[in-house]
Amino acid sequence: MVTARVAAGALALCLAVVACELEEVTVPVATPQVVVHSVINPNEPMQFVILEESLTGRSSMYYSSGLVPPAPAGEGTPIAGAYVTLTYRGSGVCAQPTVRLLERPPVDMGEIGVVPSGVYSTNSLCALHAGDTVELRVEALNGELVRGMTVVPGVQSFDIYTRAGRGDNLILNNATDSVWIDVDPILARALDVELSRDPNRAPDGYGGTRFRFATDTMSLVFAGSLRTFEDEDDGEAVFKPGSYMSLTVAVADTNYYDFLRSFSNPFTGRGFINHLDGGIGVFGSVQTTHRYLRVIDSQDDEREGRYRITGTVDSGDVVLGEVDVELDLYLEPISRGGNFSAFVDGTWANAPISTSADGYYRYTSMTEPSGYGNFEARFLTFSNDRPVFHVISGTPDSPDSSFRAIVTSSFEIAPHYYRNFTDTVTVERVGTAPARATPTAWQLP
Repeated sequence: MVTARVAAGALALCLAVVACELEEVTVPVATPQVVVHSVINPNEPMQFVILEESLTGRSSMYYSSGLVPPAPAGEGTPIAGAYVTLTYRGSGVCAQPTVRLLERPPVDMGEIGVVPSGVYSTNSLCALHAGDTVELRVEALNGELVRGMTVVPGVQSFDIYTRAGRGDNLILNNATDSVWIDVDPILARALDVELSRDPNRAPDGYGGTRFRFATDTMSLVFAGSLRTFEDEDDGEAVFKPGSYMSLTVAVADTNYYDFLRSFSNPFTGRGFINHLDGGIGVFGSVQTTHRYLRVIDSQDDEREGRYRITGTVDSGDVVLGEVDVELDLYLEPISRGGNFSAFVDGTWANAPISTSADGYYRYTSMTEPSGYGNFEARFLTFSNDRPVFHVISGTPDSPDSSFRAIVTSSFEIAPHYYRNFTDTVTVERVGTAPARATPTAWQLP
């Protein structure tokens, strides 16, 4: 096999000596294969199998190009009309060992048209325990047959804690604390850890993954000061002070671990570890647990601390309501450039809220840090079970001064169509709240 370095050297020599002509070669379109995305989780009532055709070089009317696998499901052409079953092979009592998965309805993609979902699901699979085997069988309309098998992993115990203690809801000090994870496994091959913003308390209602790590060890320690690394800067904090975060810890079987640690090389086609017969992808299983983190830090910058917001706003349903909330504000600890997150607690439009906000507090002049500044905070509330997005913006004279701010609230009244309301509130800095080693306990609403 010619390495990339040798090939590059040969090309450079060719260009330096003579004018070479590179022949244009058309790669033939390959025969599509069935791609399976499925990870069984005994802790969830619903199990899913996603079926797609592999990318072959032809254009796709459904999605943009990407490697399948291991690209996320949704990059290939969804497969409709397949006959998909899961079969329980375990020592427990199971009245219906084999269940058929039902295909979800097609999806309206607007200008593209109605597209098959490619998603098959069931809530009838028998209760699973560590050591049980589940078999997958897929019969596609073109006659292709795909088989897979997974042995369900388990745990004797999950021990997840910080210096502040143990429990479902943890306190983490970004500067001085760490997250310890110790697992006593049963038939588990690997540990998979995912950290994200808690979607129930994220400003966008989504959160998004902040960090993902898989390893074949069963004990891990993550420093609270862990950061992402970017090419152009020093990255940013993975654990964002002023935010609520969701930590998912899973033990995985061999199939899923091999899927996570391998990839398809677009030039050689080598590198992906496949455990399916008749198709490619992943059919594995995990056992999961969840923890929630309230991330804090010291508050040393003059812009950090507690801010009280008061006034009257329109709730979005043409009903006026009183506002009295407190922002506990923390600057992003790596860049310190003005971006912040903040805990938001109090009453908004006569309803209690406990969430987090993102925003920025930047000086208009870098040479005069006490001068005028630009302040903006974004967070999410709910009115009649409908999300309402809020943006508070203003220009304080200094971090210690109170100022009037504009609140823009918007909610969706039709797909991609929002109604906006604008109000005025008062923002006042009321002091600092230095992070404590053992802050007051908290819990999800």
